[in-house]
Amino acid sequence: MKYDQIVIGSGSAGSVLAVRLSEDPNNNVLLLEAGPDFTTFDELPEELKHSYTHYAFRKESPFDWGYTGIATSGKDTPMLVPRAKVIGGCSSHNGPGPHFWRGAPEDYDNWAQLGNTEWSYNKVLPYFRKLETDADIHDEYHGTSGPIPVRRHQREDWLPFQVASYEAMADSGFPEHADMNHPEYTGVAPRVENNVDGRRMSVSTCYLNPNRGRSNLTIQANTLVKRILFSGRRAVAVEVESKGEVTTIEAGEIIVSAGAVASPQLLMVSGIGPSQQLRQLDIPLIHELPGVGKNLRDHITVVVELFVKDGFHFDPHKPRHQICLAHTAEGSNIRNDLVIGPTSFATSIKRGGDTMTPVGVGISAGLYLAKSTGELTITSPDQRTPPHMEFRYLEDEFDVTRLRQGVRLIQELLKHKAYKDIVAGYITPTEEELSDDRSLDSWLKQTASTSYHQSGTCKMGPSSDDMAVVDQYGRVHGLQGLRVADASIMPDVIRANTNATTIMIGERTADLIKGQNIVTEEMTKELA
Repeated sequence: MKYDQIVIGSGSAGSVLAVRLSEDPNNNVLLLEAGPDFTTFDELPEELKHSYTHYAFRKESPFDWGYTGIATSGKDTPMLVPRAKVIGGCSSHNGPGPHFWRGAPEDYDNWAQLGNTEWSYNKVLPYFRKLETDADIHDEYHGTSGPIPVRRHQREDWLPFQVASYEAMADSGFPEHADMNHPEYTGVAPRVENNVDGRRMSVSTCYLNPNRGRSNLTIQANTLVKRILFSGRRAVAVEVESKGEVTTIEAGEIIVSAGAVASPQLLMVSGIGPSQQLRQLDIPLIHELPGVGKNLRDHITVVVELFVKDGFHFDPHKPRHQICLAHTAEGSNIRNDLVIGPTSFATSIKRGGDTMTPVGVGISAGLYLAKSTGELTITSPDQRTPPHMEFRYLEDEFDVTRLRQGVRLIQELLKHKAYKDIVAGYITPTEEELSDDRSLDSWLKQTASTSYHQSGTCKMGPSSDDMAVVDQYGRVHGLQGLRVADASIMPDVIRANTNATTIMIGERTADLIKGQNIVTEEMTKELA
């Protein structure tokens, strides 16, 4: 059978695309997923049902690819880079939130200024509204009838360390805000999450499950796409492996939504990418695109871990993050580029430790618009071989300066009286590492790690940009019948967790493919 469209990857964008494109009963859509499928919420393993643990982040988890990467040139050990291998993609195993933050309007307007005019804030806001049902706020910025339920942690439910952190931040003069997804948000606010009573509301649960009965939507799990096949410059089929059998499936159009790691990898093993790299691996060149795998973006994070006083109670199944501070670093013109987040249950997961055993509490400092960029390269023509990722965190001195400011801010906050019955002292960094900027910078470069928000590796841009991989409609430059739609097309990572934005990319791309646009003249006036 030849499908009208094949969507590769059932993650936050791919599942949305498959559902929206199959709304036309005459359009036959195949959704391919390398990991397992669970057709109802009750079928889900416990580690995928619940939002507040890191179970599925384990390197040995059957629902994770087990990738690693190099964080900085000064870091001795590989960094875990969790990426989902399960229906719903990272929306099914991201943690411990899952946080549903959109970022700043400037993020999207910056995309538009780079030549992607279909992605300005005014043009994407209707899709953020379309995808959600916000339980708390009903105004022109929030949705009331979308698939994804959205809520905020109410003050009466905050855990003691979250209450103390909010008091310290508010008393330090940071503005208090009710909504992180308001376009003018800055300061301290309750986290926005897509869960119901601690249960994760993934795209599998909210988009796929209600639409599995469609006769024109086929979901095929446990199927690895080995490569995309071409006739000349037109993508015509995919070669897949399932249960040890290799077959070919044809389609009128192929949409790669495998994520910021697997999407560029799949393009390269299929012969699309930097020619020199492909020749070294004896991969026949279909089309040279030097930007494939470049522009690896992420949010750089460090965690100040803290001993707690005797009697402090930990519960691994309670929310670990309930509030957040977004702040503009001194000397920066990038609004909300520093994000400070208290965690009521700090673990050593990033050092390979147990995800359910606390070492104490912690406060993270995240750099949410870094200057430093990394690169992803392949080491084999086999899609099952993990790619090599160099993130190159903190190579730009401005990034070091801003992240250092974040840790110094945490130091000041910890002097507040609200912590006196909770915090007993520093685990890491030590007092010695905090003693001067040189020592702290060394700690930053040894400790800096991922926020799990990889993006940018198939960046969107006009053909005049030599490093752009797709145009603003997701079409791969120089080829026909092939698109990419997921976090990899972001020109730069947004100032937020990437889950909500990636779902929006699925919604927006689906309408661009259909030739539709829900931004009406009246709505444009309303948002002006």
